[in-house]
Amino acid sequence: MLNKAKFEKLVQLQPVDVAVFDRNFCDTMYNTFRQATTKQTAIPAKKLLGASRWTISKLPEIPGLNKAPWCLVHEERDPPGEQDVFCLEVSYKPGHWYPLDVQGVLPAEDHGTVLLGKKVAYADMTGKTELGWRGNMILWDEIPDCKLYW
Repeated sequence: MLNKAKFEKLVQLQPVDVAVFDRNFCDTMYNTFRQATTKQTAIPAKKLLGASRWTISKLPEIPGLNKAPWCLVHEERDPPGEQDVFCLEVSYKPGHWYPLDVQGVLPAEDHGTVLLGKKVAYADMTGKTELGWRGNMILWDEIPDCKLYW
């Protein structure tokens, strides 16, 4: 999975492809599976994960945000070329994700829901902190060349 240590190494290698395991992941996997077959069968991992593939890169020149490496652009593959700006989210506890603000801070709480109970800046997070968008991300090149059953 993508963590802060990996992210900081690849920030200089922009753009980079990732698989996004967001809250819509199972829907996109199911749709890919249904398009491929009507019976249970093994499907190459990268084909099955293809619908969740994003290309992420640094922001273009936007005053005030360019020093925020956690704010990125992702390019959609469907429709091709469509771009969207987003801020990375952190896994503040297993299975729970929350976006960093443009200053790179995870708030202490949100609408009465306690996150970590104190503000935590991106700079203070450990290299093992998982980063993603509404869930985990994995570098596309780290997806094994295998087949998966769905």
